[in-house]
Amino acid sequence: MKFSIPHPNVILLLSISAMHLIWGIGLVISDTLPLVTGLNHIFLLTNDAGISALLLMAVAVVAIFGLAVTPQRSMYRLVVLVPQQIFLVLSMTSVMQAVVSGMYPDGVVRPHMFILMDQTPMILLVIGYTLGIINDSRR
Repeated sequence: MKFSIPHPNVILLLSISAMHLIWGIGLVISDTLPLVTGLNHIFLLTNDAGISALLLMAVAVVAIFGLAVTPQRSMYRLVVLVPQQIFLVLSMTSVMQAVVSGMYPDGVVRPHMFILMDQTPMILLVIGYTLGIINDSRR
């Protein structure tokens, strides 16, 4: 049996799915997680941690399933990855609101640059995921 390492795009896309699964499980376990910067706007969309958790886990499972069964460069593959992209953009809007306001969703006030540096990974994940989808649809 030969093992092959997945393409870096697939690794990135699956990593985001893992993050969304972990976030969904976390929302079920802890009632303070809606105040996490990346989760805040997702929670505000539903105003219910359980529904937010279900949606996060659903988009993750759909993306994982889509990567496993849909051919590259197909419209179906794009369709199963876009919902996860939407949730990433919601996370980034929460991050950008925190940067602009100088305050995290839980009320902690910090300098704008501090929050920007702290939240840079989330911003880069959104950009990377977008480029990953584009690259995946072209290869």
